[in-house]
Amino acid sequence: MMRFARVLVRFSVVWILEALSLLAMSVVIPGIALEGSGPVDLLAVAMSAALVLAVMNGLVRPVLILLTLPLNVRTFGVLTLFINGAMLLLTSYFLPYFEVSGWAAVLLGPLVLTVVNTILSSITTIEDDYSFFDGVVQWLSKRQALAGAAEQGRGLVMLEIDGLSYPSIRHALDRGLMPTVGRLMRGGTHALSTYDCGIPSQTSSCQAGIMYGDNFDIPAFRWYEKDRDRLMVSNHFNDAAEMNARYAHGHGLLRQGSSTNNLMAGDAAKVLLTMSVLRDNTEDEKRRRDQDLYLFWLNPYIMPRSIILSLWDVVVELYEGVRQRVRNVEPRINRLEKGYPVLRALTNVFLRNVSTYVVILDV
Repeated sequence: MMRFARVLVRFSVVWILEALSLLAMSVVIPGIALEGSGPVDLLAVAMSAALVLAVMNGLVRPVLILLTLPLNVRTFGVLTLFINGAMLLLTSYFLPYFEVSGWAAVLLGPLVLTVVNTILSSITTIEDDYSFFDGVVQWLSKRQALAGAAEQGRGLVMLEIDGLSYPSIRHALDRGLMPTVGRLMRGGTHALSTYDCGIPSQTSSCQAGIMYGDNFDIPAFRWYEKDRDRLMVSNHFNDAAEMNARYAHGHGLLRQGSSTNNLMAGDAAKVLLTMSVLRDNTEDEKRRRDQDLYLFWLNPYIMPRSIILSLWDVVVELYEGVRQRVRNVEPRINRLEKGYPVLRALTNVFLRNVSTYVVILDV
């Protein structure tokens, strides 16, 4: 009974927030309009539009995402933005008092709607545990669980954070900068300890050692092999694939599990954004990857939110570069070289969001 009451309250609050988001969108975006004779009537119109849009997102949009999945994978979800705009158009088709006209409205409308919705949801601290899309995603993810999920015993989740030393995380905990980790440690379920990463202390050798128990042939991040007259670089696709193949013999730590946003694969049954096997996935692995991406795109707000936060990260990077030049900070680098602001946004925001979502589904 308590769960039903929480679901009902959450639905009502989210419905109102969605209506307010549509009102804000109609004010900001030319070509989008809600017609009402007064404030109360306008709110009622917005709530009816929000309800119809929710129905479109819950029934029509998942089918379109599934039908366009191959193209979505190739464009890495950009097509979903057009699908979101199509849902606005479809909603306006059923409601004569909700107008959507012009490409600007179709493309910018969902982005503005996401921004306003995110701000309002953050203010009200609405939980995601009882949302419609969260429930659908959890149900679908359980249906496509890996074979290892049925085994007895506890699972293991490993997270790598480059360059995070024991003193740094200890300092962050003492200053209260990692409240979730601090709460886990105070609860007695987790502990912080040191780890001897060995030499060289960099990604490819550490991951090979952890996942395969052997990193004998990886002396550095990049090295020159005289007998082959070849330079090996850990973050080059072909070199990463060759390094992974040297140790992958079916007994890796991630066997019957998954590898997400990684360098080495660890003999994982499912891989997503793992550099060493990015180009040679089997059809079964591609199917599993596509299923995870489908679940990521199922929620109409996650993809636009990731794009908006990525664009904001680009702005932050450019601002920090300008501030360094104004203050004449030395030494400094050219932050625009090789499109670094975009690369930073992709790795720090977009890929992080995808990876976090997929790992949560696995758990």
